[in-house]
Amino acid sequence: MLPVSDIRGTPVDLTKENSFAQRGTFIFVVRNIDPTSDEFLQQSEALAPYLQGDGYWHFTLYLPQIWSACNVYVKSVLTHRVGEIENYDFIKYSDYSHTSTEHVDRTEPLFIDLSFYPRQQAISPDPLQASTVITIHYESESVKAAGIEELPLIGENAAVRTAKANDQNLSTALYVLGILICALYIFVCLLKKTSSFLPHLFIDFGIFGILFSSFILTTASSFPFFWQTLRLFMFFFTLFSAFCALRNKNFLFRPWHCLLLLMAVCTLSVPVLQIIPYDFSAWDHWYHIACTVFFSVTTLIFAFLSAGRKECDIAFLVTPVLVACMGIAACLPNISLFAYANPMFWLSAVILLYTAGLGARVFISQEQKLRYLTKNLQSDVHTKTREMKTMLEERDQLLRYVSHDMKKPVLSMQHFLEVLRERETDTEQQKTIDIIARKANELNKNLSDIASYSRNNFAAEDSRSFDVNELLRLAQQDFEPDCNANGIRLKVVPCHIYVYAKYKTLYSVLSNLILNSIEHAECSHIWISAQKKKDRCLLAVSDDGKGIDEGKNVFYPYYSESFSRNNTGLGLYLAKNFMQSMNGDLTYTQEDKKLTFFIDLPLA
Repeated sequence: MLPVSDIRGTPVDLTKENSFAQRGTFIFVVRNIDPTSDEFLQQSEALAPYLQGDGYWHFTLYLPQIWSACNVYVKSVLTHRVGEIENYDFIKYSDYSHTSTEHVDRTEPLFIDLSFYPRQQAISPDPLQASTVITIHYESESVKAAGIEELPLIGENAAVRTAKANDQNLSTALYVLGILICALYIFVCLLKKTSSFLPHLFIDFGIFGILFSSFILTTASSFPFFWQTLRLFMFFFTLFSAFCALRNKNFLFRPWHCLLLLMAVCTLSVPVLQIIPYDFSAWDHWYHIACTVFFSVTTLIFAFLSAGRKECDIAFLVTPVLVACMGIAACLPNISLFAYANPMFWLSAVILLYTAGLGARVFISQEQKLRYLTKNLQSDVHTKTREMKTMLEERDQLLRYVSHDMKKPVLSMQHFLEVLRERETDTEQQKTIDIIARKANELNKNLSDIASYSRNNFAAEDSRSFDVNELLRLAQQDFEPDCNANGIRLKVVPCHIYVYAKYKTLYSVLSNLILNSIEHAECSHIWISAQKKKDRCLLAVSDDGKGIDEGKNVFYPYYSESFSRNNTGLGLYLAKNFMQSMNGDLTYTQEDKKLTFFIDLPLA
């Protein structure tokens, strides 16, 4: 249809649900004042603020998105092009000589200047001749998206632009709030390692998707059909998430599960029906209305039934109820030009703010419980620590008694065995006395180990940082005379490695290993060295003695290689316990006739 050539077609009410062709023409006729009216002068005076320097009344027409490409003519002049209409020859409609060959999607809101002649004598009595006619040729990517996004708006330029800018700013603030609340819920879910907040997180994410896609559709967009489909999907995803929030394993679980499955199918069907090429536009709107009502009413029913149970927290039911109310509001006719006059907008804002408050309340409540538990735990730890110190003191007293007082009869027994051995002439009896004397010696050594254990008191000593080289120098100073007396060469390799350990306890372990080599290994050399390995320090004590029989656990209490050899007693068993008390370990290897014990320690 040529612009202003003739006005034909079907008048439509844009406040109602309409079905438009994939390609067609919108015509808006904005009439001037009737010059034959008796009230012309009064009406003309009322429009005086709109009179500009060129002698015309000027108004701004706001046109929302026309799906999804359009050419706009004011009277017969091409004023705006959005996207490309396939096979469109501009020269048929205007002086612009261009022919588009293919469809290109794009939508954007348009602000069009309209001018009207104010002189009564110059205004044509023919209403159409006196009017300003806006002709819009449009083409949609799909018949499902054909049409106009919302109602046009006309008024003074500054007022129209300010109203739309304020509306857009309000929408921006709300979707930014939505993403911040989603981030808050993600933080709470990760911090508390719980999935109980996921339905509320999904609700907030769905509302954010609705608001963000709506915001994108109020700006210039090259993919309007995608954002329209996403907005519709996010709406049903929000309703679906609200029903998920009513989950209760012990209450109506089977019907809830069946309805949830049905809702999931309906939710997924929404984008599928939008994408497939078949035209469902005749019943598509009513399908969406039916699904929305079903989702909303079912959610309200389950929320009401859940509220009657004592173990249910009513605070968690408010969000699903608000979402259900938002779904019902979406079914009402929406003729609002502005978000702030749309009930869905404010329900979305209330849902976001409420879920934010709910998340904060739960988070604060759990933090208070955690602080209470921590306070009680600290008190319990203090009490247990005091009890353990008392127990250790009692244990040390008992060990000192065992090691000191019980050694006296053992020493007496050894003395009498020596006397008896000197007097006995029978060979078999002498062998028996020797066995008893050896066992007495072993018992005396074990009592000495227990005495050393009680003196060290490794549990009470605090760990600190120190240089291993200090320990090696002290060991060389203390044990080199003993090695020389037994014909053993002691070699200590200097190093500077800082470890975090218990100094006295570590020296006790090192001394035990050196003494074992001197007294039992029958060796000629002892080597002591240390090296770093990643974040650990390995302190090695090696000798070239007789070694250890394979398959023997030398760290087991009272381990003995054979009856003919000295009992190692508790020494290595206690040494390994000492090391484990310092977050370390004691191990050994045996190769090439060389036995090496490794003391594993954390670096400082």
